[in-house]
Amino acid sequence: HVSFATLPGMWERTVTMSSAGKTFSVTGWKVGWAVGPEGIIKKMVDLQQWVNFSSPSVTQDAIAKCLVRAREPYEGHPTFYAWLADDYKRRRAFLSEALQEAGMDPIEPQGGFFICADTSAIKFPDKVYEDESLSSPQPMPRDWALARHMTHTNPKVCVIPPSPFYSPERVGEAANYVRFAFCKSD
Repeated sequence: HVSFATLPGMWERTVTMSSAGKTFSVTGWKVGWAVGPEGIIKKMVDLQQWVNFSSPSVTQDAIAKCLVRAREPYEGHPTFYAWLADDYKRRRAFLSEALQEAGMDPIEPQGGFFICADTSAIKFPDKVYEDESLSSPQPMPRDWALARHMTHTNPKVCVIPPSPFYSPERVGEAANYVRFAFCKSD
């Protein structure tokens, strides 16, 4: 991994943001941070007071301590971050193999904790398109219908349809893909 901010001339115009949610598996805590040039960070801090109305100071303190301890040796690795990277690689390989066995073609990422998979070989009942809820778009895109079908037929599987991330005129490009997360427990 190469941080964009380390490239020549990029530090002064790059803000790197992260959160405790994925790094420490505490998604409900909603604690994050930003690193970048002082002028940009100062503007972010000025704006922050108008965005958040309740600051979870206890969780902020806990995460601050985690950030310090994460640099120490962990589970036979030089740092928690090295362990986390190895753990994500293991989980990515496990999920990728499972997706292939299920008839999907995974697109393995070089980083992150999501795998998108081509599902064009997967068949499912047309009646899924008829299921309506307040949250389902109409007409229901294929990726959305397949995600519903997979979640309803196997409650242990929850996939994310990518079409909500597309503009209305490009939703069709997401038709044969779904997204899987591997950041939680196996």
